[in-house]
This record gives sequence, structure tokens and C-alpha cells, in this order.
Amino acid sequence: MPTGQIPIRLSRNVADRVRVYAEEQGVADSELVKLLFQRERRLRRLETLYQKGAAPVRPRKKKGEAEKMDVITVYFTPEERREFERYVATCGIKKGDAGAWLLEQELSEGWLQRSLYAA
Repeated sequence: MPTGQIPIRLSRNVADRVRVYAEEQGVADSELVKLLFQRERRLRRLETLYQKGAAPVRPRKKKGEAEKMDVITVYFTPEERREFERYVATCGIKKGDAGAWLLEQELSEGWLQRSLYAA
């Protein structure tokens, strides 16, 4: 039976920033991704980007040019994982690319932080 785990590969710098950000919000990095996915299901920004031909696909690096990557693992239930996979498939992107995009967007937008500390 497949697990609900999805690895998201990020540059070390981005992964470190995600971990610090998640800790500052009082959530685990895996929980952060799950929250961001719930938000994405409602906003459907990835789907809109895909329809515009601008889906966030990370190009592969040439041999010898790759940077060191770190992994953030999301612990979905098997059903949550299937739901995530179905959604990103409709957006024409890979699971890891979708997860990385969600995290990178959150680092620049700070939606969760604003939501938690809104007056």
C-alpha cells in the first residue's frame, strides 16, 4: 500500500528558510505544505497558471551544474496524497514542482503569517 509521503526537493537555502518560517508560525514544515495545499485547492492558482501556459516547471540542470538540494517531506494520508496528485496532474506539473512552488510562494507572500497575526 502506498504511503502518503511526498518528498519536495528544494535548494538548501530555501529549505532552511521554509523550516524557520514554519517554526515561527508554530507548525511543522509538513503541516505548512498541507495548509498551503488546502488554500491552493480553493484559489486554484496553479491551474490558472497552467491554463495560461505558465505552469511552474523546474528545468533540470546540466550535469555538473546541479546545486545541493535538501528535502522536505510532506506526510499526507494516502487519500490526501491521491487528492494532491490528482490536482497537480490537472495542472500539468510534478508533485515536487507543485510543492516547491507552494512553499516558495508562501515565503514571498507570508499568507499564513498574516492570517495568524491579523488584528
